[in-house]
Amino acid sequence: MVSTSILLCLLGSFFLYSTSTKMKSVNVEFRGISQSQNRLRKHAGLLLLLSSYIVLGIYAGFGAAIAFFLLILTFAVSMVVLLYPLKVLTKFSLLIILFVSLAIEFLI
Repeated sequence: MVSTSILLCLLGSFFLYSTSTKMKSVNVEFRGISQSQNRLRKHAGLLLLLSSYIVLGIYAGFGAAIAFFLLILTFAVSMVVLLYPLKVLTKFSLLIILFVSLAIEFLI
């Protein structure tokens, strides 16, 4: 549950970061996106963040999920802002992060 929530939050923050107009030098692959696709991407990012909060609310209760979600959101946004411009954060690395976090969650 926690790994799923972290991944949803990471993907949501990645979607919102990729729609930023201030980071044109970084978002070379997203330049061809039209305005309607950009708006859809923003809504998908917000929906992923909301679903991450709901998953945490089901897991830990909605009161505790607020603090836990803010902690995860801070982590996810800082990782996207630091690692995406360095080309460290890719789809493959997100998949590796998911498998490692699921293995840690279920095997320990």
